[in-house]
Amino acid sequence: MRGTIRMRGAEGSTAFCKEVLGAAVGSVDRVAADAIAAEPKWRERYSTHFYKMVELSAGSSAAALEIAAAGLAEASSRLEFVQESGEVHTVLDAIDAAAPVDAAADVLHTATVRGTVAIPATGVEPSINYHGDVLAGDRLREKVQSWVKLGTIEPSAAAALTKVLDTREWLDLSGRLFVVMGAGAAMGPTEVLLSLGATVVALDIPVKAIWERLIALTLQSPGTLVFPARTSGVNLGAAELAAVAGCDLLNGGHCEAAKWLVGVQPELPMSIGAYAYLDGAKFVLIVAAMDAVMEYVRQRRDGVSYAYLCTPTDIHIRPKDAWVDATARYRSRSTIQAACATVSGERFLQSSEVGPPIPGDSAESPSLYPVDCTVDQQGPNYLLAKRLQHWRAMVARQDGTVVSSNVAPASSTVSVTKAKLLAAAYAGTKYFPPIEIFPPSTSNAVMTYALIHDLRNDNAVSQPSTKICNPLILFSDGAWHGGFWRVGFKLSSVVEIAAVLQLWDENILKSRLATGVLLAAVAKLAGRTNAKL
Repeated sequence: MRGTIRMRGAEGSTAFCKEVLGAAVGSVDRVAADAIAAEPKWRERYSTHFYKMVELSAGSSAAALEIAAAGLAEASSRLEFVQESGEVHTVLDAIDAAAPVDAAADVLHTATVRGTVAIPATGVEPSINYHGDVLAGDRLREKVQSWVKLGTIEPSAAAALTKVLDTREWLDLSGRLFVVMGAGAAMGPTEVLLSLGATVVALDIPVKAIWERLIALTLQSPGTLVFPARTSGVNLGAAELAAVAGCDLLNGGHCEAAKWLVGVQPELPMSIGAYAYLDGAKFVLIVAAMDAVMEYVRQRRDGVSYAYLCTPTDIHIRPKDAWVDATARYRSRSTIQAACATVSGERFLQSSEVGPPIPGDSAESPSLYPVDCTVDQQGPNYLLAKRLQHWRAMVARQDGTVVSSNVAPASSTVSVTKAKLLAAAYAGTKYFPPIEIFPPSTSNAVMTYALIHDLRNDNAVSQPSTKICNPLILFSDGAWHGGFWRVGFKLSSVVEIAAVLQLWDENILKSRLATGVLLAAVAKLAGRTNAKL
């Protein structure tokens, strides 16, 4: 079925975002909801309202779940799928309105490509590629512990990876399906899962180059790739398969994909991961499409679990130890850093302690420590899209579904490094330890091992049977935040200084004429409003 997912009404994404967030927080705090509705400078101040939402959610488990449920319900009511015929449905209801997917209907067929590499008799040894150096065994353990010591990752993240290293049988991924929506994305588990011999059920747009790459990766691995094709894959070569593979989740393909997934090897447990990304308001729409697929499948087959990657540039709950560490780092900042903050009117190098700890809702519940790592350039659509995934993760876990949703480190993907200023900001974070920007290959490896840990460890917070003090802990445990939670400075107040420092460094190396450039850049940056980066 062909059609388009869109936000209901003609007001645009700003109105949609305010309405959804307002409905969410309004379920527990009407004053906060009214403040969202009345906000005249939404694009400049949206992060303060998202912070308030997290603050309210941290107040109690009941509040967190109520906010999540209300936000999801409002988003569902304001997102619609419009068929080419003109019929309108919610994004989820549209799936049942679609024609049945079967071979006779000639809509989606199942194609399979098997790798040509054998798994060693001793099993696959877990490893990561870190700047071209393949780390495994004791070298990998030592590196992970060094990241913990520096403050680049949380101890719980190291513990999860170490548990995988110590429990090699967990790496036997036979008898389980891994659905990867956005299989060709720069950040995702596809390549690592294939290298471990897993069966990856791949969903991505019908672009030949994407599928050529995925098929090539599979052939060079011990894994298996299962994917939808528009014609039967019988007797087709790799290039021919790539030309007919995929479906567009944003333009009706979510209907076909959801029904197709229900029938893919239904006897096996299935992990469904949402990894697709689009710019701007389309990110909200693709998240809604992936969510509809996940919910539809979960309601129709047993053994379904969910998987997400959380962005570190969000508002999270950090462990008390991370808060103490960040506070100590801020208090011991250099004289130059303190002067920079003063001269800029606290525009630059602000403390990461935005608000006080939030007391638990009972004597048994500890205080929670929010950290705001948002960056204004991302925009409210990005933050809302990630929040929709958080809300679904919390509600699904409460309903008894295993949910893996770990914070992934910022990574030097092509989309980042091709933008000179953003690339400079990333590179310049080296001046603000313990921040580290990870290579995508490293990030994908460690996050795939985190996913395996969450699925295989019965005591992980991903498991509904594991007691946690608040649903938000699902996103703070096992965090690979890349140092953002412990640096001591609010991330948005570091970005421009990091970029300027990196450009200074590059100019010193190339022309030795950086002084004027640096002073002009700082003057320009300091002269901008506090709300913009």
